Amino acid sequence: MMRQFIFGCLFLVLVLVGCETAITPIVGTPQPYTMFGYLGAERDTQRVHVIPVRDQLDLLDPSMPIDATVMSTNVNSGDERQWNDSLVFFDDGSWAHVFWSEFRAIPLDTYRIDVRRADGATSTASTKIPLAPTGITEDPTILGTRLVQQRVRWTPATRLVDVLVEYDARAVIPGSPARIVEVPYSAVQLGDDWVVDVNLSGDFNVVTASFPGSPVILNEIRMSVFSVDEAWVPPGGIFDFELLSEPGTLDNVENGFGFVGAGVRESLTWLPDSTVLSTIGYTVP
Repeated sequence: MMRQFIFGCLFLVLVLVGCETAITPIVGTPQPYTMFGYLGAERDTQRVHVIPVRDQLDLLDPSMPIDATVMSTNVNSGDERQWNDSLVFFDDGSWAHVFWSEFRAIPLDTYRIDVRRADGATSTASTKIPLAPTGITEDPTILGTRLVQQRVRWTPATRLVDVLVEYDARAVIPGSPARIVEVPYSAVQLGDDWVVDVNLSGDFNVVTASFPGSPVILNEIRMSVFSVDEAWVPPGGIFDFELLSEPGTLDNVENGFGFVGAGVRESLTWLPDSTVLSTIGYTVP
């Protein structure tokens, strides 16, 4: 059960720091460390969760100092940084060593993360920072009398994950507060770009369910995406949490275990014109 949090939290861009539990440690292997995290081009502080491999599980204790020095190297510029250790406690009473360093990862540069033990044993992961993609809305497609779809194209993008469409809407009733209705989506690669086909008509039913008995006004639509580096490629190209929670399934750590990737979160906000909104079923003020 604990291992299901490993990729789930990484995928949700929380990287274990915001999760309710820690990772089950690996015990009794010659590799020195397990590490998880990602470098974000939009983040001022980078974080990586480091777990030492022990001979016995009961040797793991938060009062014990961790034998680990974490260094990052910008392979392009040669810039080196030593990271700081922090001890994070989770809601279930478990804990984790989360190393951090304040810097902005530079797009298109490659970074190497080295975790070194006092005896010299080292686990290493490398990742290339992707460019922030730009979202472009294409003209909506109206099929029949009410079926409306709209494609959003993201470029440049190596891969998009964690796509979320948010509808900011309110009831026609005067003074009613706005609500955000979330609908998850998936992106598909099309040439050099990634596209998301938004079912505006189908999502209308989801939105109006939050406003029973009242017509609905749509204020805006917001799509957020997480653009990641090419290392985020699961077996078969499918992000199956049950499969990815198994050790070694998504792994880019040399002489160790885990995954350290790179990504950047971007968003796009828009509102279809009044004709399209009326066709979908929204009330146009």
